[in-house]
Amino acid sequence: MKRPAWQHHGACHDNWELFDPTYPHTPEYRAGPDRRRRHAAALRICAECPVLAECRDWAVHHYADSTGVVGGFAGHELAHYRHRHGIPRPKQWTPTAEDLGLSSNGAKAAKERRRQRRAEQDAA
Repeated sequence: MKRPAWQHHGACHDNWELFDPTYPHTPEYRAGPDRRRRHAAALRICAECPVLAECRDWAVHHYADSTGVVGGFAGHELAHYRHRHGIPRPKQWTPTAEDLGLSSNGAKAAKERRRQRRAEQDAA
């Protein structure tokens, strides 16, 4: 899927870790107080985003994941919004850094941080 041009202007552009539902692939990271803190921080960023309306519309019609934050919605909120408005869930698709308009350098840095954290967890 080609990313829309507006995504380059998103407030989330430099905060990939807060919005990535798969970061860093551990059950501990995906649940509990850390997840709630990340979601709250991500939602605050969304609230100030200059392209929130475009992102929200895109999320409703194209984002199938039920985790993470996108378009000012946490995953469950997006599902409820679709249900209330009779909008079908799009086919399953997990965005890449490029799909979200992130620079390859930012995506590489996030990937490296994930690798380092996994290595630290494995060593512990």
